[in-house]
Amino acid sequence: MAEPKSIARDPNLPKSMDYQALRKEGIAYLQQLSGKIWTDYNEHDPGVTILEQICFALTDVAYRTNISIEKLLFYDDDYKTVSDSNALFGPNEILPCGPLTLTDYRILVIDKIREVNNAWLEPVEENKLGISGLYNVVVQISNEVPEDDYQHVKDKVRRLFAASRNLCEDINEVTILVPMPVSINANIDISSDAVGEEVLSELFYHIDQYFNPAVQFHTFEELTEKGMPIEKIFETPSFDHGFIVPGELYLKNDEFYVTKIAEIISSIPGIRNVQDLAIKKNGIKVYGNSINIEPGYFAHLDVSYMESIEITKGGISYEYDRSIARHLYEVKLDKHKSANEARFKWQFDKTVKPFSFSQISDFTSIQNTLPGIYGVGRYGLPDDANEERKAKARQLKGYLLMFDQILANHLVQLEKVKNLFSIDDHHPHTYYAQLPADFPDLGELLKDPAPEAVLRVMSGFDEYLDRKNRILDHLLARFGERFSADVSGKVKNLFGEMSKDEVEQEIIRLKSEFLRNYVRMSRDRAQAFNYLENSIDQANVPTFRRRISFLLNIKDHRQRSLINHHSQIKVDIHEPGSRGISSARADMGQGQEIHYRQAEETQGKATFLVKDRKTLEYLLLRGGSKSNYHIVSASDSKYLVLFYTQKKEFPVKVAEADSAEKAQKLIRKLVAWFNEVSSKSEGFHVVEHILLRPYGIDEFHFQILDRDDAILFDSIESHTYEEQKLRAEDALVAGCDKANYKRVQVRSGKHVIILRDRHNRELARLKGELPSEEGAARKVDDLVKYFKELEKDNTVNQKKLVFTAVKVEQRKVSKDFYNAKMSIILPAWIARFQNEEFRLLLRNSLRQSIPAHISTSFIWLDIEGMKNFESVQKQWLELRQHLNYDWKKLNSLSAKLINILTASEYGRA
Repeated sequence: MAEPKSIARDPNLPKSMDYQALRKEGIAYLQQLSGKIWTDYNEHDPGVTILEQICFALTDVAYRTNISIEKLLFYDDDYKTVSDSNALFGPNEILPCGPLTLTDYRILVIDKIREVNNAWLEPVEENKLGISGLYNVVVQISNEVPEDDYQHVKDKVRRLFAASRNLCEDINEVTILVPMPVSINANIDISSDAVGEEVLSELFYHIDQYFNPAVQFHTFEELTEKGMPIEKIFETPSFDHGFIVPGELYLKNDEFYVTKIAEIISSIPGIRNVQDLAIKKNGIKVYGNSINIEPGYFAHLDVSYMESIEITKGGISYEYDRSIARHLYEVKLDKHKSANEARFKWQFDKTVKPFSFSQISDFTSIQNTLPGIYGVGRYGLPDDANEERKAKARQLKGYLLMFDQILANHLVQLEKVKNLFSIDDHHPHTYYAQLPADFPDLGELLKDPAPEAVLRVMSGFDEYLDRKNRILDHLLARFGERFSADVSGKVKNLFGEMSKDEVEQEIIRLKSEFLRNYVRMSRDRAQAFNYLENSIDQANVPTFRRRISFLLNIKDHRQRSLINHHSQIKVDIHEPGSRGISSARADMGQGQEIHYRQAEETQGKATFLVKDRKTLEYLLLRGGSKSNYHIVSASDSKYLVLFYTQKKEFPVKVAEADSAEKAQKLIRKLVAWFNEVSSKSEGFHVVEHILLRPYGIDEFHFQILDRDDAILFDSIESHTYEEQKLRAEDALVAGCDKANYKRVQVRSGKHVIILRDRHNRELARLKGELPSEEGAARKVDDLVKYFKELEKDNTVNQKKLVFTAVKVEQRKVSKDFYNAKMSIILPAWIARFQNEEFRLLLRNSLRQSIPAHISTSFIWLDIEGMKNFESVQKQWLELRQHLNYDWKKLNSLSAKLINILTASEYGRA
């Protein structure tokens, strides 16, 4: 039997929604305030009737006020727009963090680069210079990737790391593991109902998973069903193809066991017995239980020799189709791979839509709920009502209008709550108002019944700037962020005179911009700039630099020149007493005169006098303040614009004008120009010391000598000694096969010979050039003959290999100069930056925004010092953005930058 449906009574209603409680409290107030003249509080009393209708209206308003904030924000189904404008970021945006740990980087590489099956990050612990913060990346790629694409995969890994690396960290080397073929020999007996091809494919698949456990990608639904909290699910740097659980990532394994392989085979359904199990590595039988894989290789199950596995069923030989078995095995591998191809896409929860736009703010006037005899409802009074009756009705309407207006405003405030918390600048109000929509004969009571009129009245009470700033502070506090009082106060002294309202408006803009960009600044807070991308005049900067720009109102956070805007200032240096500078005086009438200095031959330009380039910085500080200019009326009907400094010196005649108005206009232009120059020059440069490390210090070349011990082949690339030794040995083997020689015609028409290994990697180049293709072909034949001679005698073989270290210039820097250190290069001449309080604020803000383990130096440069620094830095950035760069030239530029950092004229603060 179905249970009857009913509305449960809630005995714990809030007072605002409890009609009886409101009525009781209202009558108590009436008795307290008017008990001496009003004694009848029964239901028939008109005053009690009005009180009851007000109480009923309050419960309606209270019900809407208690609607959940989600419904108030998203009632019109515009989820994405409202979320963005209210800084309500989805979990897929705000919860992920940029890569910080070794596991994070593994997840990033595996998820972002399709060719990579697995990846490992190894800190470089034995660097010759003792540099920390370097990592080697080891990747295992798909078997489908041709060897010709190996370098392309390496480049993708380097670019990905450069785009996501943290401050004072860098990649050292990328190694692609080479497959080491491992084959299985065995006699397997299967059950009578088993299918040999299926059993064999299962055997191959499980052994392959033992050698190379596949990285598992999970869907969001899978992880939530397992009970994983949503904040834990999104605690990952990347989830393009699904979620990788850190605990499921295995460490790199270079040792396997025959007994484990036997255990795996025996556990496969359908296999009853396994005998004569033998393992071959690279075609050579493994003796003992341990299978060791050399560095630089990974175990690859070789199924091409499938005939080495014999299958019996009940002791009788079972003939199986090898092609079918291999196909089933590949299907199992492809099935796992295709499961990881599905890209993850977060969907907003669109389950909230219980009512429409108008239902929140719709308001029914109290007058329409009163009995008709009151004459204030929709139908009003009868036509024969006298003037006194009509006047009393209008008087009651006016009295009730106050209640209606307050309640209507409250409801429209609810409707506009998403505008109230908006970080967009489209809603310049924090108080909203509306006229009661169905108020009878409203025009009889108001002089101006237009909706705009009530908004004008409300705007007089709307302290928008103060209230909006406090609302934005609330939004910032959600993320544990705040704009300190020091920062807010210093905005007033940006470039001159700003009114209090202008300051408040500017702070609102900064806070809003900060919130709009918060996802990136939170997720990538430790991220450095990408040196493999163009950064000149681009927003390719460390994340903390964006953050500081918002906090301190630095208008442009791009990597840009800080001195280009000073090109309009022409400086001529004159010795004291030289021609070009003179003293003068102006007759101001009535026996008054003023002495000043001036430059001769100004040619109609505004001209300032400075002693030297240091004084120029003082000019840039004082020139943006209107109070330092004065207009003097001379006796010749000219108006002089004089510039005063704080020093007790004669003022400087900057320009002259025909009228006071033109002189005032000129001062405004000068102040605006100086402020603009200061604004555009505000900023700083960041130098990570680890990027200035000398390249090639661990690099070696190898040479192969001929019969007379002269250099025959030179290695094409430099590598570490261990890597180069392997390449040299590969070259000696490759030289015995004619197919490994590549003949290339160069621009001169001559030919060069390049020696490659079996993976088509170019190892070495023959010293010298050959005049013709026929001569090059004959030379190859001679080379093959020579290498075969070396192959017969290993002693001679090794003597023909020479390793030479790459020479790198020595630098005089401290032992830990490259370790977790960074320099901030700042302009010392900018108006704000010359203020000691602001410098302290800047340093404190930077230290709070930079990871705590990084030691930071602050270097202040004058205009000439900055010009020198930027010239070298630009060359360095342009060169470093290439994967294949001239490291000798880069080392030279890095040395110049180090000299600037360690020998700054202004020094460090």
